[in-house]
Amino acid sequence: MKCSLCQNSQVQSIESKSSGAPAWHCAECDFIFKDSSVHLDFLEQKKRYDFHKNSEDNQGYMQSLLALVEPLAQRISFSGMAALDWGCGPGPVLAKILAERGARAQIYDPIYAPDLSEGSQFDLVTSTEVIEHWLDPRREIEKLLRHVKKGGIWAGTTQMHQGPGHFNTWWYPRDQTHFSFYSERSLWWIAKNWDLQVLEIQSPLFLFQKLN
Repeated sequence: MKCSLCQNSQVQSIESKSSGAPAWHCAECDFIFKDSSVHLDFLEQKKRYDFHKNSEDNQGYMQSLLALVEPLAQRISFSGMAALDWGCGPGPVLAKILAERGARAQIYDPIYAPDLSEGSQFDLVTSTEVIEHWLDPRREIEKLLRHVKKGGIWAGTTQMHQGPGHFNTWWYPRDQTHFSFYSERSLWWIAKNWDLQVLEIQSPLFLFQKLN
């Protein structure tokens, strides 16, 4: 068994009591991933995503988006910026927020908005509560970063674990579409290995700048 993020073989079997799902913890990058035996196929994932209430009427969802937008707005101006919301879900809510702040915002989602030009690049790519859904995080990171311009920003959110002991009773793995779990150390590992400058990592927020 190898870590699906860093490919290291130093992985240890663990379990989430809250979800009952077997999982693996990597000693190298501190990444935790559910065993493939509990992975869902495309149609099963879509069935669950269709029940997500990701709309402007959902106050909790709006607050989760603003948890990314507001700290980002302290660092950059959205005016005229080419932005892409990666993993937008069934509604373009974040893209609308960015557009209202002056960005030229587009959306991408492998299920709900799969059309994206292969060579398109953006000043800003956002991924709010997305990376925990990835079955193959290494492949997905590389795919996403191809659409970030040199000097551009990748801004995202995900709940971060605090080690295997914390994971054991944590609520986050209970969602059957959550397969990948990162700590702050995992995200630092990502930054180092994909040549990203860390602007901020503090759960649930991470901000990276692409150097090359």
